[in-house]
This record gives sequence, structure tokens and C-alpha cells, in this order.
Amino acid sequence: MALSKVGLVDVVAITGETALAAVPASTDELLINDGGTIKRIDFTHVQSHLVPISSVALTGNTNPVRFDSVFDSTYNKYQLILTDLCPQSDGVSVRFRFRDGSSTLEASNTYEHCSFGIQSDEDDTTTLSTNNDDNIQIGHKAVGHSGATSGISGIIFVNDPQSTSNYANIHYDLKTADGDGFNLFKTSGAGAYKQATTAVEGFELTCSSNGFTSGRIDVFGVKNA
Repeated sequence: MALSKVGLVDVVAITGETALAAVPASTDELLINDGGTIKRIDFTHVQSHLVPISSVALTGNTNPVRFDSVFDSTYNKYQLILTDLCPQSDGVSVRFRFRDGSSTLEASNTYEHCSFGIQSDEDDTTTLSTNNDDNIQIGHKAVGHSGATSGISGIIFVNDPQSTSNYANIHYDLKTADGDGFNLFKTSGAGAYKQATTAVEGFELTCSSNGFTSGRIDVFGVKNA
């Protein structure tokens, strides 16, 4: 920014003629009026705590959906936002696995997971738990494929995936439905990869049959307050 002398802004140089076509860098500066005093502030101070890392809009029949190199030491927690993921087949389960570099971590007996769910057509609740699996099942065990009503939506939280002293783990809150969309399922759950020395860098989602035909996944880093 042009300065006519130390501490003063050269207002003649502020024209707005040049458009910034990308998100400002964290050290870019903005001008604010602080009680009548014009001050500069780094853009990082006005950014959201959610920082976009990666995203994908699904088409065709995608299986698995993979994200590599999205977890690093920049953040110690992440949010994965699922928006209307639609499986191609009815009655499928959706499975989460961590990835290390370009390799999926899918050995037997390396994951544990549990969940609690309710559905709109009955008062009963359902639970699922296992401490020896090759994946973390997320959401209801039988997800429908009606794109208008049965999309999988919700949030998956990933906690400290680069840690080498704790299990890489997730917890989630998801909405799904059956094939005709008449019965809604709400599921909350958690899971962990039981190899404490592995600093994971990515993840994948798979359907137990066929793949995803539509929907969107967004990955965000979460800044500490």
C-alpha cells in the first residue's frame, strides 16, 4: 500500500481499479474505521474459522471418493461437509477409511466404530458397534438412492489426524433415508483407526455396492480460536 509518509495512507493511490480474483493472502491488509481512526488489519483476523481445503461434486458412478493430502500440520482438526450424497443402489452402507499418502488403510481388525440412530417411522432406536473392522461405517446401515429425498447430508469431524500418539478418529452427525425417502434416519457415531503411530493424510468414502451418482463433499480446516 502506498504511503505518503510514515503512518499515513496515500488516498490518491486507492483507486479500486484492480480486481483481486482470489481469496486474499492472510497477510494482505484491509482498511477499517476504528472509532473515526483509519487503521490497517491483516486479512487473517477477519477470516472464518473454517478454511476451505478441497471439494468435489460427484457425478456418474464414483466409488471410492478419495481425498489425498488434505490433512497436515497446519490444522489439528477438520470438518467434512456432506451434501446430498446419493448412492446408485438401494440399501447400501457407506464406509469411511483413512489414507496414508496414496494408500488406503484397510487392513482387517484395524478400525473400531459405534453409532446410535433413530428413524421417523418408529419409536425404536438402533445401535451398531464393533471393535474389529476394516472400515468405519457411517450413517444408517441401509441408505437409499432416491436423489430427491435420500441424500446423505451432515458433518464428519476429524480430530488431530497428524497425531502419532493418538488414534486417528472421527465423530459424525448425519441424515439419511430409505429408498423411497419416506423414512428418515438420523445417526450419530464415532470411529477410530487403531494404529496410534500413523499420521494420516487423507480419507476415502465407499459404498458397499456401486458408487455415488451425485452430491458434494467439502473439506475444511478448522482454525483454533
